Amino acid sequence: MYGVSYATVQRWKKEGKVGKVTGGAIFKKPPRLDPERLDAFLESNPGFTNVEYAKHLGVGLTTFKEAKKKVMERRKSRGEKPPEGATY
Repeated sequence: MYGVSYATVQRWKKEGKVGKVTGGAIFKKPPRLDPERLDAFLESNPGFTNVEYAKHLGVGLTTFKEAKKKVMERRKSRGEKPPEGATY
């Protein structure tokens, strides 16, 4: 964090150069695309390209691809097959 190694912080603590050092809360952003909503959108629009999907959902291409990958993994684990004519 802040480009300072763990060893440096430990050395500073040992030398008394810093006060109490504690870890902060880890913040994880909620997903931008709800998996259920995305799955329904993919089902209803099988002919779109990835760029078109991302544009319609209002997210970047990488965000869309990562979310789609998770949806596809979930489908695969449940033994579902993609809809007929799907290009994803």
